[in-house]
Amino acid sequence: MSQAKIFDRDGIEILECVKGDQYIADLARTKGHTSPLTSGMWHPYLRQEFMTTSEDSSCRLWDVGKGSQHKSIMKCKTKNGLKTVPTTCSYSRDGNLIACGCMDGSIQMWDHRKMFVNTTKLLRA
Repeated sequence: MSQAKIFDRDGIEILECVKGDQYIADLARTKGHTSPLTSGMWHPYLRQEFMTTSEDSSCRLWDVGKGSQHKSIMKCKTKNGLKTVPTTCSYSRDGNLIACGCMDGSIQMWDHRKMFVNTTKLLRA
């Protein structure tokens, strides 16, 4: 399933994130994921923010109040610039770094305080 759902304690659905358009090639131009989700995590301090990763090679930040479109997107890439699937995601303890573990064995990190154009830190296997 390519749409994240948020439930409250009683099992009542609060939010369902929007599904992206699978026919658009540029992931940044779609509102949501186009392939099945692989992981998700809540921000350690910002209660309204969470992130999801998907087999469409993207990691997206969401706001609970606005499930109609992602806040930010990070694209995971291999050494030669091709797409790689992020299998897991995590925030640092202070919430300033976002890390994704990818299928090619790399760990890619972005700084939450900056634009998500390039990785801040990158470890390749």
